[in-house]
Amino acid sequence: MRKILHVITGLNQGGAEAVLYKICEETKDKFSHSVISLTDKGFLSKKFESLNIPVYAINFRNFIFIPFLVIRLYKLIKIQQPDVVQTWMYHADFFGGVAAKIAGVSSIIWNIRGPLNPKKTNLETHLLARICAIISRWVPYKIVSCSEYAAKVHLGLGYMANKLIIIPNGYKIPDLNELNVTTLTPKTNKLAVVGMIARYDPYKDHKSLLMALKFVKQERIDFRCLLAGSEIDNDNSDLMNLIRSANLENNIELLGLQKNVNEIIEKLDIHILSSVDEAFPNVVAESMAMGVPNVCTNVGDAALIVGGLGWIVEPGKPTDLANAILEAINEKEKPEWVFRKKQCRQRIAEHFSMEKMCNRYSNLWKKNNIKSIWET
Repeated sequence: MRKILHVITGLNQGGAEAVLYKICEETKDKFSHSVISLTDKGFLSKKFESLNIPVYAINFRNFIFIPFLVIRLYKLIKIQQPDVVQTWMYHADFFGGVAAKIAGVSSIIWNIRGPLNPKKTNLETHLLARICAIISRWVPYKIVSCSEYAAKVHLGLGYMANKLIIIPNGYKIPDLNELNVTTLTPKTNKLAVVGMIARYDPYKDHKSLLMALKFVKQERIDFRCLLAGSEIDNDNSDLMNLIRSANLENNIELLGLQKNVNEIIEKLDIHILSSVDEAFPNVVAESMAMGVPNVCTNVGDAALIVGGLGWIVEPGKPTDLANAILEAINEKEKPEWVFRKKQCRQRIAEHFSMEKMCNRYSNLWKKNNIKSIWET
């Protein structure tokens, strides 16, 4: 059984951390996994350990201790003697990659997760990404990106094109028996339930969403909007002011941070993504997997995920977003709506399933032939 050693910045809740856990959970019978966190063990460590996957914490806090970090990583790697070192995000790519190279590991695989927006990324991380671009010629065997958009951004930074491959995030497709009976069948009432699951952040652009919903309300459409995510609650004065100024107090329900987003998605007729910046928006694929069509802004890989089965508009244009929402709501009462919902679910099953993601990582770890996205 091949030994895969994962190096990641931390193990608290986050997109990369969740994907790492899912991959380990799904492939634990095929590979021997272990995990090194550059910081502390974090929230997810107990979940890994429940799978009998050992977790080691370096507790790195300050750049003046970089030599000690590399030495500690080197020693752990030499003790583990892994067949593959899989690193996750820039700090792990650099420190884990360099330590693994010094330790003599030939199969080093980096993982990049986002588009490295200069307005969202601090200077330290941005510089580290630039350094990784330079040493990408020497350190990694392959570089995995979860999105086409992020891969192209990193190619522009100087990452080696012949090493870049795309492995999109994967999702479990709920069995029809697990879904609420109304999920894939038409609803008889006129009320449209729309929603967005996103933390309160300027890049999620709740302002444009609420302006769009204001226009929808002016068309005398009967709708309810469910909003969930970090800081999506009545204590957020900025959000409450936006809702009041749009006259949407009776249309919006604020649900805050939720552990099980599927319980919210199941209630929706339409999921909306109003972001101005994304890489691979998970919630779009998660909602489609449950048969919920999407109205999305054209950011990151959103249009690629939707694949013509939803509505795509340019970001920061509330009027266009409103028109797309109105089109979706109008179709909700037509026979083709059920067909659209089933196609959404089928698209995720065919292109973005958990099985496909894990198979691609498995093939990569076995050094099976996986072409770069830039090779024909």
